[in-house]
Amino acid sequence: MGAVPRYPRDKQLKVCVNGIERFEAPPLDDAVYEPTEFDQLISDLGMHTDSNGIHMEIVVIARLDALADRGRGIGERFFMRLMRLRDVSYCIVEADTGLTSIDGEPWYDRVQEMASKLMRGRPLSKERATKLGRVSQNDREPGLVDEWLSPIRTADRERVGQHWRDPSIKSAKEAIATVPEEFAELRTASRSTWERIFGGRTTRAKRKP
Repeated sequence: MGAVPRYPRDKQLKVCVNGIERFEAPPLDDAVYEPTEFDQLISDLGMHTDSNGIHMEIVVIARLDALADRGRGIGERFFMRLMRLRDVSYCIVEADTGLTSIDGEPWYDRVQEMASKLMRGRPLSKERATKLGRVSQNDREPGLVDEWLSPIRTADRERVGQHWRDPSIKSAKEAIATVPEEFAELRTASRSTWERIFGGRTTRAKRKP
């Protein structure tokens, strides 16, 4: 939660809950952090990584300016808090807009818009823009495996997993080639990548003795 003018806490909480439901993300943690608990949030998130040391927590914020602590230097605090949060989470979700920090250009534009508003029209410096990920390929296009293993893609992963393991599909090559159009980015992925995301295939075919 953030201390945002004309955006009461109860409304922020409701928007965040709706955002979690919209993304069909599992409840990783039911903790709600207040405006004065930002450092505690960072500390808690820093302790949660997977076996590869990757941060997998999703942070849901009602609106990005909830990160801004009012007063002199508001733009700098907003920028630094956003960077610290990004470094210890899988992604940040702005529940108001549905945008996430792995959305690439739309996310950058939203951050720039909010920063400019907080700083009364002053644009982000080139250095800050770079750090926010506009020119970072890794930020704009997160690894396919990491993206598909994230909680945000749980429903899609289950759906494509059923397609991948469909015994009526004769081969892995056919399964990859016939993945639904909305998941076309997976058609150029290797079989090993599919197996990392969806596990092994099962078919009715049996090896002849």
